[in-house]
Amino acid sequence: MRSVLVVEDEAIIALDLICSIEALGYRVLGPASNSDEARRIARREHPDLVLMDVTLQGQKDGIDTARAITEETEALVVFLTALTDEPTRTRAEALHPVAYLTKPCSVHQMRDAIAQAFAGQAA
Repeated sequence: MRSVLVVEDEAIIALDLICSIEALGYRVLGPASNSDEARRIARREHPDLVLMDVTLQGQKDGIDTARAITEETEALVVFLTALTDEPTRTRAEALHPVAYLTKPCSVHQMRDAIAQAFAGQAA
């Protein structure tokens, strides 16, 4: 079963994401609310995909955290954020994420982004 690490610092949003992802048939890892926690889970569990909020608690944001995780694992990244400014988007896109979803996103958008990430990969 494919695994998705949820990195989101708002508990209610994280819970909603977890329920939605589980309903789509994926194993959920996390949630993690900060960079250290996300990296610890990623190193231990080797997720197939990281659903990453750009804004996190602590000193490192989601873009820096995603960079570190992708250097340590083969995880794909989908960014989920309320930030739509061009500098943030440019920094995020430098990591070649599968998708950059703007909050609030629908379950359909998330499902499509996850399916796109896993398209063409062996289960």
